[in-house]
Amino acid sequence: MAEGFFISRKKENNIKEIFILSVFIFLIITSSFSVKFAISSEPYTPPKGSPERKAIMDALRNALKGVIEPENIVFLVKYLKVKDEWAWIETYPQSPDGRNKYEPVDALLYKENGKWTVKQIRPCCGECEEDPECADIKKYYKKLMREFPSVPKEIFPR
Repeated sequence: MAEGFFISRKKENNIKEIFILSVFIFLIITSSFSVKFAISSEPYTPPKGSPERKAIMDALRNALKGVIEPENIVFLVKYLKVKDEWAWIETYPQSPDGRNKYEPVDALLYKENGKWTVKQIRPCCGECEEDPECADIKKYYKKLMREFPSVPKEIFPR
């Protein structure tokens, strides 16, 4: 009788081990799906006044140092989309009082180590005339996606 008791205890321990292993495998599989889902989320526009939007604007201001006094810039945002740590922004910079208006600034940004950095600012106006990949905005987006392969196409206007 004692021998049967030990055999059933062994089976019970094996069942527990199999159950724990199954749960562990399930958690690994589901967590990898959730990471993939988080990375491939929908593009979004950070709301006005949000810390993320402020950080993007500050990175753009910083990139324009030497061209425009960064502390005297307000960006009127025409377009802004963020996805997978990438952002595309189209702005009309101006002075805080609106008297001084500057040429449009379009830029590609990437969030590295928790900080937004400008990867490229699109040349403006006459600067694009000689470059067909710059003059045609759709070609310019494709050029950016070639230069930065992880840029999601969904951040660009359609």
